[in-house]
Amino acid sequence: MYDLVDRSVSILPAGSRFLLWAMRGWVSACGRGDCPPGQLAPAFIKSGTIETLSHFHITMCLLNCNGRQILNFHCVHQPQISESEAVLLRLWSEIAAGNERAALPIIELLVEMDAAASVFSAMRAVIPGLSMAGLDPVIDRPPHTADRHEGQPEHRRTHRF
Repeated sequence: MYDLVDRSVSILPAGSRFLLWAMRGWVSACGRGDCPPGQLAPAFIKSGTIETLSHFHITMCLLNCNGRQILNFHCVHQPQISESEAVLLRLWSEIAAGNERAALPIIELLVEMDAAASVFSAMRAVIPGLSMAGLDPVIDRPPHTADRHEGQPEHRRTHRF
């Protein structure tokens, strides 16, 4: 799960990059007091995944309202992946790959127990629409260590919820 932390966004498959952008965009919209689905809808329409937006929104709302810890997200254009983003991207990937047994225990660590099944169901409901649009979020290769940006100064803004 943590092999993506501080890696370049460019190593992600298109579906994972789309989910990362959507997660960051959702958090950013909330931080500005905007309606996240309204802000994200044009990109979901353009990518052919509009039917997944409601499930994505439910996922993010549940993570926000029922989280056991604060999740940190980088700004939309930050070229590296944060720890929280890495965990969520791996969860999306595991679910998309059919490895639900690996995903559910992690979700149970992230959210209150009574919300875990709902988060899992909402995340799982996003996958078919992404796949049909050619945006499969399965991350099937470990990133190269050269993609890590260790020792560089912190020039990031993160958003929390």
